[in-house]
Amino acid sequence: MNKSDDISKKVENSLASAQHSAEKGNWAYMKCSIDDALESAKTAGLDLTLRIKKIELTYYNLAINFTLSEAEKAINSGKTDEANRYITQAENYGKYAGIDISARISELKSQRLQ
Repeated sequence: MNKSDDISKKVENSLASAQHSAEKGNWAYMKCSIDDALESAKTAGLDLTLRIKKIELTYYNLAINFTLSEAEKAINSGKTDEANRYITQAENYGKYAGIDISARISELKSQRLQ
């Protein structure tokens, strides 16, 4: 195996680790793995922008779904402050990822007021 193959393998392993971490909702490990992949890719002149965006979207979709679910649970339990915190988190995740969740947020906010 030559140096280029070693770098490609390291990049692929790091991206696989990042994807696995994203699917598990582990932001810190995902970012570390992405950083490792970027460092290796830099020496090989590889552009990982699209692949990293896809991995991050995996994480953000999971985070959005989790926080919206937790907001709904909090609303159903009468915990308005907790629901508000989860709604804010979901809104922020949506902004970071460029995902429009405004309809779902409006629905939760109207539930909260009932």
